[in-house]
Amino acid sequence: MDWKQALRAARTEHHQLLQQRDEIDAKQAELDIERETLEKRILQLQQTIASLSELVGESNFEKALARKPMLAIDNLTLAKAIRAVLASANKYWTPIEVRDMLQLQGYQLQTYTNALASIHAVLKRLHDSGEAIRIAGADGKAMYRWKASLPTVPEEPKTTYKPVSMVDEKGRPKNVIK
Repeated sequence: MDWKQALRAARTEHHQLLQQRDEIDAKQAELDIERETLEKRILQLQQTIASLSELVGESNFEKALARKPMLAIDNLTLAKAIRAVLASANKYWTPIEVRDMLQLQGYQLQTYTNALASIHAVLKRLHDSGEAIRIAGADGKAMYRWKASLPTVPEEPKTTYKPVSMVDEKGRPKNVIK
């Protein structure tokens, strides 16, 4: 077997797979942006329904639904609350969207002098630690997505090989299999 050819083939396949992954990430980012547009419209409609329901004297159910917090983040540190936001949806979040979701969920950002700067710092740390994936959005600004934990693959046992001569001291083939 030609080991150099096998190495070239492995490198070529590795490069192709990396390109495919990048293409999938780009498509995912586009889908996430489209989903975000839908989510914003859904939220607008929930608020409209809640307001109109109140005006016509119908049940306050829609209003309660529109205001109900989805995440229990009020007693968490900022980093843990941001982790919860990122993990709550398989989408890319801008730092502003993270801030808006924190506020929507009732997280008290007023205690921070510059909440958005703190959010940016936490998102950068989450990316640096490998907990979040960062891409450039359509406008070139950073967007973050929670990196789901991948199953771990057991490590191959370490085997050391000792070089064995195939010929004896006189140059005759020797039996190396025992």
